[in-house]
Amino acid sequence: MRVIHPGHLKPPTLRTNAAEPHRKATWLELFYDLVFVGAIAQLATRYADGFSVAEIPGFLMLLVPVWWAWVGQTFYLTRFDSDDIAQRLFTLVQMVPVAAMAAFIPTGLEGGATG
Repeated sequence: MRVIHPGHLKPPTLRTNAAEPHRKATWLELFYDLVFVGAIAQLATRYADGFSVAEIPGFLMLLVPVWWAWVGQTFYLTRFDSDDIAQRLFTLVQMVPVAAMAAFIPTGLEGGATG
């Protein structure tokens, strides 16, 4: 078992193009993206049969939180290099509300929806 000591926790450093020009995504980042693929798939399934112009605001109300959560984390990981245990745990914890958003998308705009 690996012991975590303060040396494993480091503040994020700003990533510059000169420091690491070809950064590759980690497996955790790819899994994180897969959770968002599930949320977008739920949204696409909800409107697969088509929708009217009146349903566009509801579609945007469901899409924007999912999109904004993904964009925020992606920009952070692109700008800052902090591949430490704290960042990995934060990413894992952040997947839970994203999965909850995906689970409640089908009933998200119905009256009395628990999500």
